[in-house]
Amino acid sequence: MNFDMNGIYSIIEKLFNSKKKSKNIEKIIKSMIKKNQISLSCSLFMLKITIIIISYYPDKSNLLYKFYNKLHTSKLESKNILLENLTRIVEENSHDNNLDDELMDKIIFNTFELMETCRKVGKSGLNLFITILNEILINLKKVKLDNDTLISQIYLMFIRKSNKLVLDSLKTDKKDQVYFKIMEMCGLTIKIINGYVK
Repeated sequence: MNFDMNGIYSIIEKLFNSKKKSKNIEKIIKSMIKKNQISLSCSLFMLKITIIIISYYPDKSNLLYKFYNKLHTSKLESKNILLENLTRIVEENSHDNNLDDELMDKIIFNTFELMETCRKVGKSGLNLFITILNEILINLKKVKLDNDTLISQIYLMFIRKSNKLVLDSLKTDKKDQVYFKIMEMCGLTIKIINGYVK
């Protein structure tokens, strides 16, 4: 596949209003491709989402920039698994994307909302977001359904419930328990869904 990556990085530079940030994101993406953490298709997917979010919310560019840096520097094992799962999903759906634009927009913006909420946790917020997103994708792999729209709706449900659990943890100051609650919620829901499908 031949993508005009230079054209995309040029758009990123304009959206971030910073040549330095654009170049750094370019280095991070190229480094992840070189290390086989993501595929070229996955990098394009990530950059497209970045463009969509900043086009709607230019004031959120700094959070996305921090997220790219966190993807680059984080030593979490869940980060590696997340990138592997994300690449697999993008590759599997690159030729046959049946999702309508409205559902895709909900997926993008609800996921970004969860990132914003996790960021409120503090310095570990982006790591928490990576860990939660990884947990959701791991559980989605276990769903015994052959329907992309239904799986996407389950993903959205997990994202929204996770966002609520993180917000609740901020109110009660029980941040250390939120991941385990999300893990339990995902696991039980998948068991119920698969039990029903049988």
